[in-house]
Amino acid sequence: VNVTQKSYWAEKNDNLTLDFTFISKLECSDNLWVVSCDWLKDDTISCYKPLYDYIEHDRNKVSETQDEKFSGRVVFDKVVLRKGRIRLHVSRLQVEDSGVYVCKLNIGHCKGSDTSKLNVTGSGKDR
Repeated sequence: VNVTQKSYWAEKNDNLTLDFTFISKLECSDNLWVVSCDWLKDDTISCYKPLYDYIEHDRNKVSETQDEKFSGRVVFDKVVLRKGRIRLHVSRLQVEDSGVYVCKLNIGHCKGSDTSKLNVTGSGKDR
């Protein structure tokens, strides 16, 4: 898994798309797909929240959950998953959303992950 952009800068109330790419290998079983994206306040795990989780078995959604901190603000683009992308649309960003975002993908026994940092500042009218 590779992140498209290592860091993002945004203002409060902006919308943002976090984009990760991957190459599925033939030796990976594609019966079970698990996408797990987490938010860390900083590079440590002192303040950690599971942002979004998606599990698919035999191309059927098994479960989909997101943390209440991001409830109603995160949309996972399932259409591009089979095309080698993990794409999360995060809306109405808050300054508290700043931190490190980690997305992990398990396809059968194959695993990969990458991180991206987000810095959200107050909007110009807030200053």
